[in-house]
Amino acid sequence: MNTLVSHLRVATGAITLATLASLVAVTLSIPAYADEPSRRPPSARDAERGAPGDPSREKSAEPGARQGEPAVKDPIPKDPTARALGGHIPPTASARAKLLGDLYASLATAEDEAAAKKVQEAIEKVWQRSGSDTVSVILQRGIKAVGGDNEALAEAMFDAAVELAPDYAEAWNRRAFFYYKQNDFSRALGDLRRTLALDPNHFRALEGVATILRETGDDVGAFKAYERLMEVNPLGEGVQKGFDELRVKVQGRGI
Repeated sequence: MNTLVSHLRVATGAITLATLASLVAVTLSIPAYADEPSRRPPSARDAERGAPGDPSREKSAEPGARQGEPAVKDPIPKDPTARALGGHIPPTASARAKLLGDLYASLATAEDEAAAKKVQEAIEKVWQRSGSDTVSVILQRGIKAVGGDNEALAEAMFDAAVELAPDYAEAWNRRAFFYYKQNDFSRALGDLRRTLALDPNHFRALEGVATILRETGDDVGAFKAYERLMEVNPLGEGVQKGFDELRVKVQGRGI
């Protein structure tokens, strides 16, 4: 892995197409998650159950289906939150955007914090779908590297993700979080603003903007971010509190 990182750090700081190709090839050659099951030969028990694709195996996997009848799949829920949480996320960008729009509408009008949290979880599941297996694997590698304090690998992975998928908002948001952890607020804000240009309702990016501006003393800018958060995710954790605190600072307590 150290060899991979050294190849990624080119003299100009840019990522060439050849570097990207090398990165993709190496990344896809290893599992994305440590808990993925390892490949092994079929056991005697597997043989008794039938090989994959064997009709006898398929019948045993569907105990509710009668012999000779196709198994009935569960219908896709109409509720957008239930669809996303159940993994029914469309493969096309336009369909995912439509689902996100429905979810954002539900988030803005959630009845209580518990309902809002459930919708947030559904939205974040949609954010994770890049539309590209390669980009998804690279991004997950970057996230894992951040958790393991491997800064060089994390930055290389996030750079590759935004290079390969410049229209994928979550890639920019993840790299912004990486920059924030490095106290590089300027580049973090740049990536957060790129995220919001692609997805104006991205509440995590709005939270990031509000946090950085507040920490750097720009209360007016932070308050504007909270005003937007109150529209997008009014019941989000800490949103109302942050909004009220900054309103007093910016507008005063009033009469």
